Amino acid sequence: MSQSTCTINKCKRISRVLCHCCNQDICLLHLKEHYDKIILQLNPLTDEINTIDNRLITIDIKELIIEYCKQLEQWQLQQIIINKIDKQKNEINLIKKEIYQFNENLNTIEHTSFKINIQPLLINDNLIEIDEKSDLHSILSLPFKIIDFSEIKSSIIATNDQY
Repeated sequence: MSQSTCTINKCKRISRVLCHCCNQDICLLHLKEHYDKIILQLNPLTDEINTIDNRLITIDIKELIIEYCKQLEQWQLQQIIINKIDKQKNEINLIKKEIYQFNENLNTIEHTSFKINIQPLLINDNLIEIDEKSDLHSILSLPFKIIDFSEIKSSIIATNDQY
């Protein structure tokens, strides 16, 4: 095992301790001085840790959870509203596109000219023929059956063979 010299202030003494914090070889004379420097660095850190610990102790976790749950619900509601608004915007844009297309089609129709040839309606008097018949009995057949309703006191509107 080789012996090393102290690394503090170029000391020529043989080192007796290896500091695990800074990985330096230190003689017994400089050990207290080195320890004091480390403690001076640790004290502000200890104070800061104690401050953080006190803050953590004063925090009410249940109250924080309730508050964050409320905030999360608000964000969810806002997101639902935003989604509905986006959907309505998309529907409105679609309706606007359809109206625009309808107006374009209407403009096209308005600016389209049609050539219409209409022929007059001619009625040929020879197409309709009416024959006069003087004897209706020759055209109409004799009744098949005659029903006597003289005994019925109410008026009959219609009948058939079943009733």
